Amino acid sequence: ALGEGQQKYTWSQSADEVEIKVRDGIEKSTKSKYIKCKFTAKTIKVTIQGTTVLTGSLGGGIIIDDCTYTLADGELCITLGKREGETQWP
Repeated sequence: ALGEGQQKYTWSQSADEVEIKVRDGIEKSTKSKYIKCKFTAKTIKVTIQGTTVLTGSLGGGIIIDDCTYTLADGELCITLGKREGETQWP
C-alpha cells in the first residue's frame, strides 16, 4: 500500500484529481531541486535528498502529464490527474 511504514501523508480526491500532502520529513529550508517525484500509470515514488518518503501503488490510474507537485513552507503538495472514468478511488 502507498506509504506503508514510511513518512506520514494526507490525501483527498475530487472526480478529476487526487491531492497528496506530505509534511513529515520536509524541513522549511528544503529546496524543490532536492525533490524527485516519479509517476507511472498506477504508482508513485517521492524522494527528498535521496531518501524515499513515499512510494507505492495508487488507488487507480493517472494521466502522467497531469501530475504536478509544489513545495511551500515545509509542505509538499502532489496533484495527480485521474484517468477518465476513474472518478472514485478506494
